[in-house]
Amino acid sequence: GLFITLALLMALSTIFDCLYSYKRKQPNKLLVSFSIPKNLQQLLKIQHGHIPCLHGIRCLSLFWIIFLHCYLYRILSPNINAVDIKSWEQTPFSMIEQSGSIAVDSFFFLSGLLLIMVSFREMQKNDGKLNIPLMYIHRYLRLTPILAVAVLFYMSLFNYMGNGPIWKNLTVANKICDNTWWATLLYVQNYAAPGKLTLSFWSNFGVTLLVSVCLHLAVEAPVADIESYLLPRNKPKTAKRSTLPATTTISQQNLCE
Repeated sequence: GLFITLALLMALSTIFDCLYSYKRKQPNKLLVSFSIPKNLQQLLKIQHGHIPCLHGIRCLSLFWIIFLHCYLYRILSPNINAVDIKSWEQTPFSMIEQSGSIAVDSFFFLSGLLLIMVSFREMQKNDGKLNIPLMYIHRYLRLTPILAVAVLFYMSLFNYMGNGPIWKNLTVANKICDNTWWATLLYVQNYAAPGKLTLSFWSNFGVTLLVSVCLHLAVEAPVADIESYLLPRNKPKTAKRSTLPATTTISQQNLCE
């Protein structure tokens, strides 16, 4: 019912957006909030003031992760000789896939860096004050809706998206989701249900674990923010502003490891 409602909202909103564009009238923001062209325009919009290299890191890491998953699912198929996998692991090319799991660390780095930069900006505007509860609420509300939709989709419709002799290997974790969905939405499944992670597919390493780690680091971030901001004032401000975000991000990265 939820997915049908969202699909209808997207269709109606897109129709309203096209009609208003055809008549060259200013549309109501609420009516076009689910419009596909409107949202695509916002997603693909290039904004000034960003750090260009971060987009490159994000893009390359994303391609690496997608390539890893596509290759991994193919190499674990029944038509692949397991003996050949052993010799394949010794080839230089295989290191691209074998080390692909650490590509996710790039997103931890980006998340920590951007969080520190935004926090410093707010503290400079508000004379060193940081609204920590609002910061936590904002991060939770930003991550949870799409995560809840993904969990709901995996628990309900994913079973009917395919069939075949190996399809059960992809849906084996559905029963785990039935018991651990609440821990997933509270971002404590790596503590409340270790080894039973939602969206785990072929392994116990759940996709949602990465989102939980990201939120955990965000919870710890204000301590590093305040400590970094209140360092002795005898250091040059330019050096402090340029090195502390990177230093704090590296320390957050070490916590993930």
